[in-house]
Amino acid sequence: MKNKRKLKHITLYLLIMGTLIGFYSWKIEPHWVKYEQIDLPIKHLPEVLNGKSLVQISDIHIGNYVDKDFIKRTFREIAALKPDIIVYTGDFVRLVNHKIPLAELDKVMQVAPKGKLQTLAILGNHDYGTNFRDSAAADSIVSLLKGYNISVLRNESVTIHGLRIFGIDDLWG
Repeated sequence: MKNKRKLKHITLYLLIMGTLIGFYSWKIEPHWVKYEQIDLPIKHLPEVLNGKSLVQISDIHIGNYVDKDFIKRTFREIAALKPDIIVYTGDFVRLVNHKIPLAELDKVMQVAPKGKLQTLAILGNHDYGTNFRDSAAADSIVSLLKGYNISVLRNESVTIHGLRIFGIDDLWG
């Protein structure tokens, strides 16, 4: 009798915790935006870049998971910061029925913030389609981003006023 009661309590606890974790990951975490200003001392940084800003944007996961209007509003807030450099660090999309949602990504990228000096990107594992192996899916995203003057770094680098930024084409990097 005592063991059955204990089992009921454990089951109820697990059910409540599972529900709370599910709710958090469904409704709270996808809409969690963190704006944080960090000073990054860089040795031998060219004087022209002193006081310049860099914004990193990651994991927008356009598809049926994150609200596109939320992303657009967030993009407008970032644009209001007037950053000098913007770096998008992958996972632009989330598959919908095993397909890359390019049309939806295109609509969102129309309001994507751009850096005054440069706008860069790398791809994330979700940008490689089904099983993270579809290079044609990745190429289609790269083509779309280039149409918005976003330079996608795939095992290459760019130099911005003497500061070199590298982009590695690594699914799990």
